[in-house]
Amino acid sequence: MNICCIYSQEAFATVDKPLSSPADIPFGISYIATVLKERGHNVAFMVLTPDSNIDKMIRNYINDKRPSLFCLSAVSSQFPFICSVAKVIKLIDPSIYIVLGGHHATLNPDDAIRSQYIDCVCVGEGELPIIKLASKIKNRERIREINNLWIKDNSTNEIEKNMTNAFIEDLDSLQMIDRNMWKPWIENNNRMHSILVGRGCPNRCTFCSNHILSKISTGKYVRFRSPENIILEIESIIYSNPKLNCIFLEAETLSVDLKYAYHLLSKLEDYNKGRTKKISFGANISLSRGIIGNEEYFMTLKKANFSFINIGLESGSEKVRNEILQRPKHSNEDIIKVCRSLKKWGIEVNLSVLVGIPGETLSDFEKTIQCVRKCSPTYVYLSIFYPYPGTKLYHVAKEMNLIQSSMADVRLERRKATMDLPGFSRRRIQLEYVLFYYYAFKRVWPLGKIIVHVIRTLISTNYTTERLYRKILSLGQMRTLQHKMSASSR
Repeated sequence: MNICCIYSQEAFATVDKPLSSPADIPFGISYIATVLKERGHNVAFMVLTPDSNIDKMIRNYINDKRPSLFCLSAVSSQFPFICSVAKVIKLIDPSIYIVLGGHHATLNPDDAIRSQYIDCVCVGEGELPIIKLASKIKNRERIREINNLWIKDNSTNEIEKNMTNAFIEDLDSLQMIDRNMWKPWIENNNRMHSILVGRGCPNRCTFCSNHILSKISTGKYVRFRSPENIILEIESIIYSNPKLNCIFLEAETLSVDLKYAYHLLSKLEDYNKGRTKKISFGANISLSRGIIGNEEYFMTLKKANFSFINIGLESGSEKVRNEILQRPKHSNEDIIKVCRSLKKWGIEVNLSVLVGIPGETLSDFEKTIQCVRKCSPTYVYLSIFYPYPGTKLYHVAKEMNLIQSSMADVRLERRKATMDLPGFSRRRIQLEYVLFYYYAFKRVWPLGKIIVHVIRTLISTNYTTERLYRKILSLGQMRTLQHKMSASSR
């Protein structure tokens, strides 16, 4: 049976190749496509952007392949776009079955299933239900009684809400994702790859969906693949991409289970010992008492050839971070100490930072800037807070009457301020967002590098200028110039 999996990309490299690197491959729908292909189905991928000729792409695929099933995926901000894609599919061939998975389907299934163009939604992990769904469609059986699926009867509009399976605890049981399906959509396949190390997060941050996702099913939520299984996938990737020199180990945090972390790091060190060309690694960590001041941990990261670590600072105000965001309770000094330890061992530090958090004041954000300066990261992933439906902080923002109708345009989520906070206006939030790199890195970075980041941030805050930037950047000469500018500003 022919099946098409669709993924959407708002911030894209080029229209024809929307993903900048293999590190942009989304794991959720990749595992769905892989298990379907493993069961003998002919699976194709389609990556769509706001500038894609959606009708032409889908119509050509349907006319050529005559698929029976489309698998769509969406976070809340991409849901309206994905609904428009589903509409195109149904207008071309109403008999095609459409299933929606992803965060929006899991966090807001009542909203997702109301779309007239979606036949069912997947709540929770989709590997097992998608196999059963595809089998029933292929065998022309009635679609019903499949765990994790909310199934719509289009003749009566009744919804069958099935129970959810327990979380898949043995992640080694999952087939390694088929990366070849993504290659036509990636601009540069020799850039950094990523590997899924684990699922689930031990933290319960109010701005994130993990505190909801952990309650969707029974069983263990925070799970990791075995180091041996991860090494097998690394070997497979390197075999197919001999020029590759860096792999990102994707997990919410690589510091929640130190016994597991040391085992994995030891295996990575042993793997590199047998190579002439060493592979470097990167990962996310969150602070825990086990790593603060633990020089053995940082030394082991270095021995395993880690070149960078991402840390979620989010706010330099301990009040905002601990009380509003409910991050793991650590002081700024703890975070600064960990950053200094990593850099002492030659490991770069990248920070995630939010601005415009409900309850945050301008004074709070000034503390964030000061904390960032003391941490002295290599890079900052800066975002304006956006209230994602289903999260605790969304309900807080709603109770504070901060959510306005203007939020309906999600094209600039996390780049455009939408909320006027008491003591921190929307206009001021936007200004602080644009000028962040100047305040955080003046007299630290070269002035030229700061100016490039400020201008790039300013361009990103307007949909028209952002689209124009990407159209210009899609020209080969401009992309070469950008790489040269980036190199000269380091």
